[in-house]
Amino acid sequence: MREFLREIAMANYIVLGAGRLGGTLARRLAELGHDVHVIVPKPDDAKYQELASLEHITLASSGSPNRTSDAMFVATPWEATESALSDLDLAVGQIVVDCTNPVSYGATGMTLAIDANTSAAELMQGWLPAAKVVKTLNQVGSDILGDPAALSPPPMMGLASDDDDAKSAVSALLNDLGFDAFDAGGLQNAHLLEAFALLWMSQAFSTGDPGGFAFGKAARR
Repeated sequence: MREFLREIAMANYIVLGAGRLGGTLARRLAELGHDVHVIVPKPDDAKYQELASLEHITLASSGSPNRTSDAMFVATPWEATESALSDLDLAVGQIVVDCTNPVSYGATGMTLAIDANTSAAELMQGWLPAAKVVKTLNQVGSDILGDPAALSPPPMMGLASDDDDAKSAVSALLNDLGFDAFDAGGLQNAHLLEAFALLWMSQAFSTGDPGGFAFGKAARR
């Protein structure tokens, strides 16, 4: 793992979206020394300028020339995701990390906004057939992403993908970010991680402190 981290010390990442999740993720990646290219609708908007001022972070619109990257993280609201991805021209084999949660809010509370037998990640793979889609970073909120080390044991973070190399690379980065990464299997299991995220939301928000609760791993002594 140390050898891998040295190799990606100056990796280039793209973050699609700069809301609470995307902005926090961009900051964390930049803190680790990675170069981060954040794609937002209006880069000159005042709400993005604090993020743009940080070292290792640049902002651009989706219509700007495409850049090569070691991975692209999709951190858009689910309802805006397909449209945001349609504006991109990705290289064949691009690792795309789906951080989204297809959640809707109704009279009975939170629920999945898509068929529970599929997943946002599988839909995304259909929209981007040449990409290597990895589902992860959707199972806790931005407060925990900002400082996983504040929790003990480290928060669990599952990932699912049909590409073992992409999964290995993203798993190493998750551990570097401070999570306890675990392999949830192929992309067909991404719907389990999305349901797991819904369970986390229902529990974390009920505590009144979503930044202070995550699922951890218990192991036999």
